[in-house]
Amino acid sequence: MMSSKLILALVLPILLANASARAQAATAPPDSLRRGAFLEQLQQEDFEFFADEILAVDAAYGDSLVTRLEELGLEGFQQLEERRSRRFDIDYGPGTRLTTFNRVEGFVAAGALDVHPLGPRGFSVTTEAGYAFSSEEPRHYSQLELPSDGDRQSSALRLHYADRVQPFGSNRIFGNGIRSLLGAADEQDYLRRRGGGGELSWQRGRGSLSLGYEAQRETSVGVSTDIALFGELAQSNPPIDEGIDRAVVAGLSWGQRSLEQLRASLQYRVSGGGLGGEFAYNRADATLEARRYVRRFELSSQLHYVRTGGEPPIQQLADVGGLSTVRGFPRRSRVGASSLAGRFEILVPYDVLGRLRVPLLGRTRLQFVPFADAARVYDGDSDQWIHSAGLGVQRFLGAMGRASYLRLDISVPVGPERPADVHFTVSFAPGLL
Repeated sequence: MMSSKLILALVLPILLANASARAQAATAPPDSLRRGAFLEQLQQEDFEFFADEILAVDAAYGDSLVTRLEELGLEGFQQLEERRSRRFDIDYGPGTRLTTFNRVEGFVAAGALDVHPLGPRGFSVTTEAGYAFSSEEPRHYSQLELPSDGDRQSSALRLHYADRVQPFGSNRIFGNGIRSLLGAADEQDYLRRRGGGGELSWQRGRGSLSLGYEAQRETSVGVSTDIALFGELAQSNPPIDEGIDRAVVAGLSWGQRSLEQLRASLQYRVSGGGLGGEFAYNRADATLEARRYVRRFELSSQLHYVRTGGEPPIQQLADVGGLSTVRGFPRRSRVGASSLAGRFEILVPYDVLGRLRVPLLGRTRLQFVPFADAARVYDGDSDQWIHSAGLGVQRFLGAMGRASYLRLDISVPVGPERPADVHFTVSFAPGLL
């Protein structure tokens, strides 16, 4: 005969199970826990959240985040700390201020020597020398820098002298030489500057101030080259007003160091008068750049205003049109005494092609950037606004500053004077404003 303890051990689990089932049936809504619909819904929502937002962050958003962190200068700061213990330092490499490829000089190959006799905190001397194969002329650049670092601010005195060819106008496109070599698409105008000057600069917190003097002879460069892998550089370089330009240049800038950024800069240039030279004019450049985040969408905007006075030479007039101002219109489409240009972009933070699993393109990790540009000049050759809208498609290359993205802009010019229905441009794009 079974004991009472054995009977209790066998019957108690059954009683508890029945009580638990009755409690669940009394508290659970119909068709939820018993059939698993409610748990499956929670699991699905949990999977979608973690898969999209944490476990598989879209390539576009992750790439731009990495680029923004690198733009803070973490790598450069580490290299600087490694060099602080040295008393004498010599660096050599390519001449970044001279090496290029463009329509007027072809290849310009240059090397640089950078000497720090007292270490990175002491003065430095930089010398670059190069040769332009199309114009068959030597080029050079030299600079002496005297830095001063404090606890909350820094300052520097820079003296330079150079003989080189530089772009002018509103289009200052980084990496344009590579674009010219590959696709014969040079959207910059060039002139030759021979001379030098000096600059004092102060940096405190988010703000910086600079004051300098320049004296240089500016001449046209008419040599052209057709060295390009695809196409020909047929568009000629325009002549300029030649002469000696002596000017005082002052600059002021302020910018946030955060993910949501606002940056403003102002530069004012006065030439001629008591300074001498062959030109007498003044020019002010004001730029406002902003980036905001709405959820994970990056909204990027830029506003640029130029105003000139006196009798500025052609190369100092305000102009709009081209990749840096209104995409889809030729460079310097409008020229005048002053100009206003604005642009707006939305950086889509999702790998759209990857999510849609488009054949062959689903793994390219391309980011889409809708954009709109608008600009006009005042007291010039036109009083009409020019507009364009389009779509940018870019691929992240790496945290390389201004060349972080390889980008294709598909522009649609708007208006009765539009030069084409659709315009395609390949360029480099920065990861940070």
